[in-house]
Amino acid sequence: MSKKIKEKPVSPDGGAGSSSEGKKAVSLSFGQFKPAIVLSVTIALVGAVLIVCVGLIPDTSGVITEKLSGKCAELMGEGEFELIADWEGAGYKIPKPKEVAKLIRKDDGSVAFEIITSGFNRNSLDLLIAMNADGSVRGVAVVSITESPKQSKEVAAPEFLGRFKGKSGKIAVVGGNPESDGEVERITGATVSSKAIAKAVNIAIETYSEMGALE
Repeated sequence: MSKKIKEKPVSPDGGAGSSSEGKKAVSLSFGQFKPAIVLSVTIALVGAVLIVCVGLIPDTSGVITEKLSGKCAELMGEGEFELIADWEGAGYKIPKPKEVAKLIRKDDGSVAFEIITSGFNRNSLDLLIAMNADGSVRGVAVVSITESPKQSKEVAAPEFLGRFKGKSGKIAVVGGNPESDGEVERITGATVSSKAIAKAVNIAIETYSEMGALE
């Protein structure tokens, strides 16, 4: 009696069982690349969202925003305000320095500088500093601030900002009572933010002295 021999399935190319092994190999290959594919798709989606978001943020570099205009009126009184882009063309002795975001001139000739500086966070203090004709500080206002809530409230308070009013020389921030006109007492617990504001005021004082008054 003859024995029947069970034959193995033969693939079209003649190799036994190669079809199932090929499928397994393809499955393993996809499994290996799947994390990279998912990561690439995620990055692409996040990038697209960021591009859309950035496109939605208005460019205010060449305009006086409503909020900034309000701060100008707060420091310099009501009037017409003009953004000066070409300093030398407007009659000043120096071009716009990189430390100053905007020069704003009122219709009576008085000016204010918008200066953005860093406290604990990068570019966290957007300040407006108005000047008197004699080169002293007319006033300081906070346009926006992104320090911690406690620090933001304390350094933006009129009581602290008022300490810079009338200053005309280089200002230093001190921990105790000021011993000279060039010193301003810091806010306890907000030393970095206090120094950042003093730095911006110093930039305004120096810039005003260099730009020269209009004839």
